[in-house]
This record gives sequence, structure tokens and C-alpha cells, in this order.
Amino acid sequence: MIQTTEEFRGLLRAARRAGTPLLTVRTSDPSSAIAQVKSAVGEQPAMIAWDSMTGARGLNEAGIKLVASRFGESTALGPADTLAAAQKFDREDASYSS
Repeated sequence: MIQTTEEFRGLLRAARRAGTPLLTVRTSDPSSAIAQVKSAVGEQPAMIAWDSMTGARGLNEAGIKLVASRFGESTALGPADTLAAAQKFDREDASYSS
């Protein structure tokens, strides 16, 4: 179990360097986890969040554009459809699921 913010950021950076396609973060504070991911990877990659209530949504300007281009009007997709679409994302894009 990760104990510190710095450990979390380090693990995230290591996973991205290794080309890990999907990383699961279990947290009771999704907003904080998203902020930590943004802090660790910066604003460069397109960042997308998905949850069962709202579907996919962009977390930064690049993420908003990516959601619009990949999902169009229908962003309220289930997890399987969202993951299928995410397979076509660029390697540098970051996503978040809750």
C-alpha cells in the first residue's frame, strides 16, 4: 500500500515509463488522486475521467478535445465500450476511471 504522495507519483511515473496500459487506483478521494496524476504527468497528455454516472469527460483542454473526437455526442458509455475506445488513444494520453 502506498503511504505517501511522493510514492504515488513515483509509481505513476514508473508505470508510464514502462508503458503500462492501465493502472488501477483505489481511493476514497478521487479528486485528490486526479490532482496527483495531473501533478505527476503535467498538462501535456490528454487527461480523461470516466465514472458510471457521467461517462467520459475531459480533465484538461487536450482531454476535452480527445473526448469530443473519440466519443462524439455519446460520452455516457459503459466501462467495456470506454476501454475499447481507449485502446485507440495515443500512448501519451492519460485517463482516469472511478
